[in-house]
Amino acid sequence: MTYSVKNVKSITGHDGACFEASLYEGDKRVAIVAEDTWGGPTNFHWLDDKDEKVDVTVKHYNGNLHIYKGTPAEARFSKHVLEIDQDREVFVCSLVHKFEEEKQLRKWCNKETLFRLKGDKEGSWRTVKSKFSPNVVNWIRNKYTDQVEEILNDRFINPT
Repeated sequence: MTYSVKNVKSITGHDGACFEASLYEGDKRVAIVAEDTWGGPTNFHWLDDKDEKVDVTVKHYNGNLHIYKGTPAEARFSKHVLEIDQDREVFVCSLVHKFEEEKQLRKWCNKETLFRLKGDKEGSWRTVKSKFSPNVVNWIRNKYTDQVEEILNDRFINPT
């Protein structure tokens, strides 16, 4: 099952960036997650908390497994995180980071055309200070020919 976050609200808190987000399992919202940066764990509010409790297995930072009663959605999420050998909090924070990064990229793509050439550093983008259009795409492809690795706007916007 794939997990994602939506409705991300980020602010700067006591000790850095904090957030609140909806956690989705596929297309279904299963939890509200909040990181308040006050030193405690990330808070998960499972939306199926009225359902019958099941065993949930989590791995602590020291590598020890801990089993307790939780919700079915929590158990599925914890199982998924264990299968990919990650920490629940780190996994959710990476989803939030990915969401925020995509939000920024979309914003840039609304104003400019971004592209990367073969050999460019991953995550770095060259820009054409022109809105994405078939003419701009043709110009990039003609100028850089087979060196074009990706035109980022293709992920988000269809040229008009």
